[in-house]
Amino acid sequence: MPQALRPLRRVRWPVALLLALIVLVGLVLRLRHNDYGLPFSYVADERNHFTVHAVEMFGGDANPGYFKNPSAFTYLLHVLLRLPLGGVGPLPDLSGGDPARLFSADPTPFFQTGRSLAALLCMAGVLAVFFAGRRLWGAREGLVGAAALSFAFLPVAYSRLALTDVGTFLPVVLAVFGAVRAYETGARRFYVLAGAASGLAIGFKYTTGLILLVVLAAAVLRARRRRSEWRSTLASVGVAAAACAATFFVTTPFFFADLGFSLEQLRGQSRIVSDLPKYGQSQTTGLLFYLDTLAWGFGWAACLAALAGGVFALRRDRARGVLLLLFPVVFFVYMADQSRYFARYLIAIYPVLALLCGVGLVRAVDLLVARPAVRAVVLAVATAAVLAQPLAAGIRTSELLGREHTLQSARNFLIRSYPRGTPIEFPQGATRTDRVVPVDYVLGAGRRRQFPKDSGGAVKNLKASFVDGYRRRGFCLVMTTSIERGKAEAARSRNVLAYYKRLEQEADVVFAADPYGAGEGPVPFHHDLSYNYYPAAYDRPGPAVTVYRLRDCRPGTTTGRPAERRLASTSRNR
Repeated sequence: MPQALRPLRRVRWPVALLLALIVLVGLVLRLRHNDYGLPFSYVADERNHFTVHAVEMFGGDANPGYFKNPSAFTYLLHVLLRLPLGGVGPLPDLSGGDPARLFSADPTPFFQTGRSLAALLCMAGVLAVFFAGRRLWGAREGLVGAAALSFAFLPVAYSRLALTDVGTFLPVVLAVFGAVRAYETGARRFYVLAGAASGLAIGFKYTTGLILLVVLAAAVLRARRRRSEWRSTLASVGVAAAACAATFFVTTPFFFADLGFSLEQLRGQSRIVSDLPKYGQSQTTGLLFYLDTLAWGFGWAACLAALAGGVFALRRDRARGVLLLLFPVVFFVYMADQSRYFARYLIAIYPVLALLCGVGLVRAVDLLVARPAVRAVVLAVATAAVLAQPLAAGIRTSELLGREHTLQSARNFLIRSYPRGTPIEFPQGATRTDRVVPVDYVLGAGRRRQFPKDSGGAVKNLKASFVDGYRRRGFCLVMTTSIERGKAEAARSRNVLAYYKRLEQEADVVFAADPYGAGEGPVPFHHDLSYNYYPAAYDRPGPAVTVYRLRDCRPGTTTGRPAERRLASTSRNR
């Protein structure tokens, strides 16, 4: 049997059964109701990036044309869509015509296929954590680590969206494992593994390039440990670098085709993250923000276990401990130093935290319990206690995603209550008030469009005087959502809040829907929690939505007028 497959042969059936259960439950949490919100995607990155570019490639051009994100996920999704399995599961049936036309008519199966791909990539990372944990420590550490990653809330949440983040899990684990084994054995194959895995990780997310520090550190530590091998170690580093470059080239080949354009886009994206805070972003520091996200995204008990695991690893073998901790620590410090914070920016370190969580929990049980027969029971109870918080959130959000999205409720109300040609305003914060869309067009009279578009930073330009513009042009209906108003409240924007105040004073509410359970909410705006619904107050997906009708306003008509370019929303925190 090839050496790479020997771990499979050695897995005993009770361990294999537990691992299968972890993977199966993890998949159910991710795939159940993963068509929520569709055919409209209300997450800007999902809506605008990977799935769209994967569909555009059916036109014959394999160049995605943008490099703010690498292309590994886009290519994988494109290949999956090309498989002759149309109609199987979420895969769209492309036999009926041009994929771009089918996507325009109904993007649901395309987005759902992308979401399913994300779920599968995440579970590949879970399996990698098990096998890395088992090879480095033992089966118990591998199982606990796999469970920690499988049920951590943030990996569950971002396996329900067609985004690239969880694709980093598998290569990050392999890179760290390869680096540790390269240090311990000096074998060149582990340098190749670490380098190739690093290139694959970068192919999913540029920021994971920091994993190369682990590979370099492994070589430095090996050279210090075996000074006579420094020439061989240097050569191995070169081979690892070549493997990294080759793997990245496979995932993002057109990055090199127009290197100037690619680097320009990459620098532009880097400037946005490092210099431009997101509108409505929390006023706290990056350090405190990311510590808070770990508490709910990974689980506070799992974080404590991972911290204990890091201490155990350092005490047993300082060099191995350094290699295990280097990437999470450096990555955390780097992201905390940026100006723009999102919980998912930190998600690449979760598989390493899961490994350390397995080590910490197993070692703690071994220290506290002497009898081997009792240890298994105590470890099972301790693992269940650690996973209770994230698993409960994963189950609850899986359930609520099956309920009607609040924006779909608003859409149904408008279709039911107003005739075609009735104008409705979704203020985008533009300086003009004529960027409007007729209700019949917005509500899908033959074409599907985003409803409404998350206008993000544009809402900061709203002014109270816009209300006068609505009346002059006969746009008496105005729709708002709690997400956009929440951004303005978090940013303490006086002009925007004055706009909302005037709207409330001069308009009547004709429709309102919120996502909260009975007697719950409202939940303060949060750039992550407002979209992943972690707070227990949420009972269904979506923001709080309000449709106003302005008083002393004579409705105009848009029948026969060409549809405007873009849709947007404002918000009201109810």
